[in-house]
Amino acid sequence: MSTQPSYEILEQRLKELEGKIARLQEAETALRQSGERLSQIVLRNPIPTIVVNADHIVTHCNKAFEKLNGISGDEIIGTDNQWMLFYPSKRPILADLVISEASEEEVAAYYDGKSRKSSTVEGGYEAEAFFPSLGENGKWLLFTAVPLRDNLGNITGAVETLQDVTDRRRAEEDVRQRKQRLTQIVRGSSIPTFVIDTNHRITHCNRAFENMIGISSDELIGTRKQWMPFYASQRLVLADFVVDNVPEDKIRSHYEGGKFRKSDIAEGAYEAEHFFPELGETGEWLFATVAPLFDEDGRIAGAIETVQNITEGKRAEEALRKSEKRHRTLLDFVPYPLVVYDIKGRVSYLNPAFTKVFGWTLQELDGKRIEFVPPDKEQETRERIRDLLEHKTVVRYETTRTTKDGRLIDVSLSAALLSEQEEDDLPGQVVILSDITQEKRLARQNEAVLRISMALPEYPDIEGLLDYINSEVRQLCDSEGGNVILRDEENDELFFTGVSYDDRDTERRVKAIRFSMDQLATGRTIRTGEPQIINDTSLEPELHIERDKRLGYRTRKLIVVPLKSSDRIIGALCAVNKKHGDYEKADVELLSIIAGTVALSVENARFSDEIKQAYREVSSMN
Repeated sequence: MSTQPSYEILEQRLKELEGKIARLQEAETALRQSGERLSQIVLRNPIPTIVVNADHIVTHCNKAFEKLNGISGDEIIGTDNQWMLFYPSKRPILADLVISEASEEEVAAYYDGKSRKSSTVEGGYEAEAFFPSLGENGKWLLFTAVPLRDNLGNITGAVETLQDVTDRRRAEEDVRQRKQRLTQIVRGSSIPTFVIDTNHRITHCNRAFENMIGISSDELIGTRKQWMPFYASQRLVLADFVVDNVPEDKIRSHYEGGKFRKSDIAEGAYEAEHFFPELGETGEWLFATVAPLFDEDGRIAGAIETVQNITEGKRAEEALRKSEKRHRTLLDFVPYPLVVYDIKGRVSYLNPAFTKVFGWTLQELDGKRIEFVPPDKEQETRERIRDLLEHKTVVRYETTRTTKDGRLIDVSLSAALLSEQEEDDLPGQVVILSDITQEKRLARQNEAVLRISMALPEYPDIEGLLDYINSEVRQLCDSEGGNVILRDEENDELFFTGVSYDDRDTERRVKAIRFSMDQLATGRTIRTGEPQIINDTSLEPELHIERDKRLGYRTRKLIVVPLKSSDRIIGALCAVNKKHGDYEKADVELLSIIAGTVALSVENARFSDEIKQAYREVSSMN
């Protein structure tokens, strides 16, 4: 017969149960508060975050996660469908693998080896992967997943964060492609070339350089032996000086006995000719060019040096000097502008000569289109591009292009297709341009002078002749107007004898108006005998506003050259409002040539009028 527990024992057990219940309630409260804190941490975290419990069920995800994946949290919380956000078929995400305590090899298998253990949290992992279904062009994501543990150290779930690292990956790819392009440029060059970094170690050298110095690139790349082909003992070569940003005068001191100068095609670049007695049997002359390489922040990241053996040329020069049979000629460099486009017409490379002629740098245009085709040449250019795609080359096509500062220049253009991809891929283009503005201008001048000379007998009326000459001036100077202004010496006034404007009403108004000598810039030219280029009339408003008001025409730019007879200045020849760019010295030279013909024609006309007047006077006396 069992004894019943005493009242005291029951009371003691009751107290123990109450204590256990209280502790369980405290633990439940702590757990709930911990869950709430976790929920707040996840929801307020700006980094996309998802939480999975030990049963691989999604318990939390934040707004950043929803935005990245384009899905509402309500659709996945409480499910094990976290895989659907990233993969076409069911498979564990990184958090699932952490919960399952997968081995490092198992994790690596799911992420193509692009995973690693966390260096800060035991049991955690990091991984990178590309997801083509995210965004317009896919995204690269960096995952981190760490386990959640209870007080006993048991895994109760995992937290996974995601970061969009697409920009970083694309930047790394861009750097890789730039390095690849540099390698292709160096290796593809027929000129011996090598490249060093800021640590003075050789990073590239081409076959031409190997052939010239007789040393394999395997022996040079990664070393500081760039001096070995040229000197008996170690010393700095030209590229080393540029990398160290050594002042010009100190570099010059190392090239005494040769020629050293700054290059005029690239900032910070140099050229040098030097005799190397250690090379060959009797020494050799080398011509070196070096230019700095810059990183994206504009800091020197290395230098590229080209070396050419010019011994035969130097010896030929010496022979020519001694024999004195021919003129001495040394061609150092011909700066042809060159630009490389991709298939979409965006710039991938342009050389310093292009910058020198057109004004734009590679930094300004890389990955962009060059807006330098004049509107009236756009259709013609499209046709030439079609010809290029069909025939693979375009040779010496003459056209016009605009520069960065708005000047219109004549160019000769040759182009060819090139491709770094497979044969079936669409290629890019390489275009070489030559500035032939001066040639074309000289040809137009000669043609104009010839036309004017041939036209003289056709215009017995001086006013008609001058109108014709001014129409030529207007076209040759690319201007809105051209006119001849003569001086009325008796009244000390200026009047327009011959005019040509785009607008006919302006022509009629101009011919009917006279000005005093002080009211026009022409008066200053007649008094001083000096030509004037005025590319901004707003700098002298008192001289131009009243004139334009009377003429009913706004003058923005003006060029004036004197008309000189044998003993005095009789007027001036003018061009008004250049349509593209500013007036230049070449325009003065052109107008000065035409002004001689105009002055002679005016004087002949006056002489003819004087003879006719004298004849009338003699006839009346008879």
